[in-house]
Amino acid sequence: MLLCSSFADSSNLDSPRTFPITMKTFLVFLLNVAVLRNGNSLRCETCGRDGTRCTGSFRTCRGHNDICIKALLENTDEGRRRLRTEMACANSRVCQMPLQYLNTGQGRYERTSIVCCRGNACRNAVPRFQPGFIKPNGRQCPACLASNRTECGSAKVSCSGDELYCIEAQQYIRLGFRPVPRYKRGCATGALCKVDGGTYRTEVGIKYPNPICSLARPID
Repeated sequence: MLLCSSFADSSNLDSPRTFPITMKTFLVFLLNVAVLRNGNSLRCETCGRDGTRCTGSFRTCRGHNDICIKALLENTDEGRRRLRTEMACANSRVCQMPLQYLNTGQGRYERTSIVCCRGNACRNAVPRFQPGFIKPNGRQCPACLASNRTECGSAKVSCSGDELYCIEAQQYIRLGFRPVPRYKRGCATGALCKVDGGTYRTEVGIKYPNPICSLARPID
């Protein structure tokens, strides 16, 4: 009888006994919302390491980042082939990003291959490079690889394939435990010119702060 009386009283909104039940229901509702929200959040492994593999902690993606990506970077600036693997959150627009390629002449270049994936599947994803540009396209750009701009001369490099832009940029690379400046001029693809602040902005790949790009001119 007491149990029936309690349920009968709980139907009365003026009864003080309804408050604990109402508050409990509200708290359960908030908890369910939080669980659903966390369950729908995208989490991506984030890491960066020399070589073809890297592992790191999983982080919740923020803002407009709706996909996980794995990138393989290749660089021959130091006279030998160097590979680096990076994983991070990104916007799905980068899945359509054309090849990032920079050619500074004398066999020195850098390029990036990106694969879009989700969760644990990213560990088994394998970014692959397309064959390098071989056929000259009749254009050329100033060429330089130095510590600063004053060290550059009048050298030029012939562009190939989709290298339709001349790029001028400076970055800092880490050699050992210290950052080393690198000033570069050369032929580049359009995707590289749009990395910072453009359509293909991403946390991985070749990154230059404020690169200066212009259309490559026909060879004189």
